[in-house]
Amino acid sequence: MAREVLFFFSSCVAGMANAELVVARPETIFIGTRARMQRGAAHVWKYELKWAGSEQFYICDNPPSTSFPGDRMFIVPEQVDGVQWFVVYEGREQDGFLEQRQPVFRTRANFWEVGDHEWEINEAQMRRSCDSEWVQPAWRASGWTVCTRHNM
Repeated sequence: MAREVLFFFSSCVAGMANAELVVARPETIFIGTRARMQRGAAHVWKYELKWAGSEQFYICDNPPSTSFPGDRMFIVPEQVDGVQWFVVYEGREQDGFLEQRQPVFRTRANFWEVGDHEWEINEAQMRRSCDSEWVQPAWRASGWTVCTRHNM
């Protein structure tokens, strides 16, 4: 059975501005399409719940693919027009903090739960580095689902 830990994050939930939420989450999750899941653990994204600064995030230290070598991927909760999203970023760790280079995917689903979840994709042009000018995301439904597992 997968080990669960408490996941802390600050959020702006309706009626609870900047409230700290505590949710039990698995320590490790595997995310990928069903085809990648069938190919094995080396072909999916292994996220581990880790501290970065004063908050916990799911972080993938060695993604099987990213836009730039050396990138990490991490999932950040964000509020947009009162809706809770979980956004996957490519970026790097800098002095113990996560530096967002580019948002890649997002979902409103409880992505840490086992099963299939719908994700949106960012179609905006990729930033070449964390130091280049920020590009606003252009979200659209991807038309596909991604599978989450707790064990591989």
